[in-house]
Formats: sequence, C-alpha cells, structure tokens
Amino acid sequence: MLVERRRSPFPLELLVRVAIAWAFVATVLIAANWASISGPEALLSLTPLGCAMLLSARIAWRLMGEEEATLAALIPALTIPVLFEFSSSQIDHYEWQINLALVAVNALLSRRPTIGGWVIGATCAAWLVLSAEGLVFAGAIACILALRWVRNREARAWLIGWAQGIAVFALILSLALAVMQGTSLSWDSLGFGQIIAIAWVAVTVTLLGRFEPLPAGARLLGLGSAAAGAIGLALMTVPHVSVPSVLPIWQASVSAMLQYCVAPLIGIFAATNLANSSRDWLRRYWGDYALFLIAAFVFALIYTPAAAIACVLAAPPLAWQVREWLRRIRLVRPVGQRLVATLALAWALLPALPVIVLTKLA
Repeated sequence: MLVERRRSPFPLELLVRVAIAWAFVATVLIAANWASISGPEALLSLTPLGCAMLLSARIAWRLMGEEEATLAALIPALTIPVLFEFSSSQIDHYEWQINLALVAVNALLSRRPTIGGWVIGATCAAWLVLSAEGLVFAGAIACILALRWVRNREARAWLIGWAQGIAVFALILSLALAVMQGTSLSWDSLGFGQIIAIAWVAVTVTLLGRFEPLPAGARLLGLGSAAAGAIGLALMTVPHVSVPSVLPIWQASVSAMLQYCVAPLIGIFAATNLANSSRDWLRRYWGDYALFLIAAFVFALIYTPAAAIACVLAAPPLAWQVREWLRRIRLVRPVGQRLVATLALAWALLPALPVIVLTKLA
C-alpha cells in the first residue's frame, strides 16, 4: 500500500537531484545539437525542460521515493516528442503547456481543496492564453473535479475553487494582454466569448455549492446546466476558428506511433495500478490522474502535437512502474530471462529504438 510522506514542497535534496539530472541532459542536448542551440539562447530554451523535470519529480518525491523521483525527472528527457519540444532554440508555447499540465496535477495534491482549485483554475486560464488547446484540458480537469463533487459533496470546493480561479484569472490575463497589445478584448484563444462562458460556470457552481446538501439528481442537474450553458454560450459567441491540419497518430509512421503511444499507455496502466494499491485520498488522486492522462492521450491521438503533454504526464506513474519492474528483474535467476526482461524495460523507455535500428540496417 502506498502512503503520502509529508515533506516540504521543494526540499533541497530534490532540487539537487533534479539540478544534476537537468545539467546532464542539457549538456548532452547542447553537445548533440550545438549548431542550432549554442549561445545564450541555449540555456533559455532548456529552462522550461528543467521546470518540467522538477514538477514531474516532485510528484514522485512526495508519493513514492528518491529513486522514483530521479526516474520521474529523467523519463521526460528520454521521450522523443518531449525532447523535440524542448531541444529547439525557439521558445514555443508547447514547452509551457507541458509545464502547466504538470502544475495542474501537482495542485491536485493540495490538502486544501479551495487553494488547490484556485491554483488549477489559474493554470487553466494561463493555458487558454497560450493556446485554444487549453480548452480541451480545462474541460477535462473540470469534468474530473465535477466527478469528485458527484461522488462526495464535501469535495465541491475543488470545482468551485477551479471555476472562480479560472474566471478571475481569465479576466485579468485577457485584460493585461489587451493592454499590452493596445487593443480591446478580441476573439482569440482567450477572448470575450470564452470569458462569458467561464463566468457562467463560476456563478452557477458557486450558487449550486451554497445550496448543498442536495439530492444526487439535483446536483447532477445543476452541474449539467453549468456545462451545457458554457458550451452554448461559447458556440454562440465565438466565431469559427480554423484548426491547423495535423495528421492523426494512426496515419504516422510506426516509429512515430511508438514514440507517441507507448509511454502514455504504460503511464495509464501504472496510474491505475497506483490507484488500486492506495487508499483514501491517494486512491482518488491516482484515479483522477489516470483519467486526466487518458484525456490527454485521446486528444494526442487526434492532434499529435499534444503527444508531448501526454508523455510528460505519464512520467511520474511510469517512474514507479519502472522501479517495480527493476525490482522484479533483480529476482530473476536465469541470465537469459533477466536479459530479455532488461531489454523489454529498455524498449518501454525507448520504444522506437528497435524500429530505428532495423531501418538503419535495412
């Protein structure tokens, strides 16, 4: 059974471990890609990678152990879709979307639902500023928090805090963006239509929370009204937005499919195992984590640029699973079976490597 170990948010030992791992990865990336990322911009482009490694390792540090934390920091650096986003000399919004996703799942660890909800709401608002894809992930996290409320009315503070947080910060960030650009509120990734829809949700769930305790049917009706009203307002106020043409994963090469799919699938499997191995709030946390990872993976199947987000979200549970497999491999006596098991573990971490090697040999 897994238990939470109460520790400071960012202890010195964790910072040192992640700093060493980041320095090693950064050195390798700069050495391998010197022509494109050398100079002062190299450190700047690799800073978001360090943030992602730290946020990923923090989950494992708090809920698992030191070795799992180190693995959780290194696994994102072993994933090709993630390295593609972080090794470029151009600061791209996907680097920060990855970090915002990790901030959200870290906030789910909060023992104060209202604060955790507000942090997640602020994170979703910042995500919407970066990209309209934030709507997908904001909707996914809202459904997870609503499910918490449906299962337990005492957990309503999560969704209420999220709705209030995203409404307040969406307005603040959109006004700040408009002032910096010297324009009025526009119809972009965080425009007037989204603000109206978000405000509707915030007002509806706040009022609904004040009427608790409610029968389960009335609670579901209220939450459904909040969601339906938000969708309706968004559809009425937001004009048609062109979606960039991106091949879905099933039309990509075998190598790309392995890179995009293996890590998230193992992460979903591991998060489910973690939920089954835990009790009380830890069981709920890993169950919600698995749901969020599933949502990210399904979206990545359709829109492949989002695969990096799914791969990084998979890192903490994948680190635990790798650690469990390593423990079992050590107990295998026959050398041949141990070698096969070790190769299988290496394939799980670098799924496209066999295909790349065979292609080169061919």
